[in-house]
Amino acid sequence: MKHRYRSNQQLTARRIRRYDEYMRREVLDPAGHFVCASARECLDSARAANPGCSYYEGQLGYIGSHYDLSVDGTPWRMLFVGMELGGTIAPYSRIDRVTRSADHTRAYVPANRNPHMKGVVLGIRYALGLGAYGDAEWVEFDGTGERAHVLDCYALMNARLCSATEKPYSNASAGTDEMTRRCFRHLQAVMEILEPTLVVIQGKGLWRELGPLLPGEDIGDGRVALRRVASPVSTLVAALSHPRSEQYRWQASDDFYFQGVVAPAICAAVQIARSDR
Repeated sequence: MKHRYRSNQQLTARRIRRYDEYMRREVLDPAGHFVCASARECLDSARAANPGCSYYEGQLGYIGSHYDLSVDGTPWRMLFVGMELGGTIAPYSRIDRVTRSADHTRAYVPANRNPHMKGVVLGIRYALGLGAYGDAEWVEFDGTGERAHVLDCYALMNARLCSATEKPYSNASAGTDEMTRRCFRHLQAVMEILEPTLVVIQGKGLWRELGPLLPGEDIGDGRVALRRVASPVSTLVAALSHPRSEQYRWQASDDFYFQGVVAPAICAAVQIARSDR
């Protein structure tokens, strides 16, 4: 089936400006200073739980330039949420939105993708109706002939804008529930700015922490947690595993978790979004 895609780049640009203004005021100021009001409490929480941990503060998110997308006339704004970015090459480095955008541009090339990004691309492709199989990763916009990579058509945020890791440069988390709770106000603000149609929570542990903070109507069928929340628009939240999970990975279309949980969840979300029009 051939789908009709439309993009409102002007609206996305306004959202990006609002996001940047918020983050400069609440997290990283224009000079790159970390100004979060919870900075000390979160650091103390991580160090109390793991005195030898490495700590990386001020790791911002990504918003694709075609975030405000519609598919066959249905608004389809996708926000993927992970727990944290993890360790980086430079200890204690801060990462702004522009840097995250450059990382996504490199990920256009499949060989440059880590396990997480393999799952992200797979999920976006399926959600946009490009299918789980094959290598279709570009959408062509209706009536313009212009096209965009699927990574331009979504946003990626972390529930924690700081990462605590067991050792330098590691992805082994030493973060705490308190960090997630204190950082939730930033995620709430981002959701108010982005008004996502679909939120994909990446990580069962993350959902255990975020689920109580995102009350709504549970509409899943038991295989997956699918919840409708108002934030401020009607948003469908799909709670999935992390793509690199050893037991429940979803990096390729033939992964059993993708076939049994991810694909049905996304399919259900698409059907609900269309029926809500």
